[in-house]
Amino acid sequence: MSEKLILRLTGGLAGLIGPQIAMYSYYLFGYNQLEYSVFIDRLLYSTLFAPVLSVCVIVNLLFFFIFIWLDKDEGAKGVLFTTIIYAFVIVAMRIF
Repeated sequence: MSEKLILRLTGGLAGLIGPQIAMYSYYLFGYNQLEYSVFIDRLLYSTLFAPVLSVCVIVNLLFFFIFIWLDKDEGAKGVLFTTIIYAFVIVAMRIF
């Protein structure tokens, strides 16, 4: 595989995992008395999942700038791509 593809996949993976880690951290610091699945269910049924996920996606900004500062533009493209996917999911959740 080429270096560009590896960097894009690395950036995409960081972009996918970063918000999930942020969501779990939010759970640990505020709602750890619940099980994680119950926490997610409550967010989904109270229509708070999309706003909380929107805040968690901000973590991707950190990954994006790290790739830019390291002159790994292909990695930044991977992070940007996954952030756009998250944006579509959040918009769909708010509409439906």
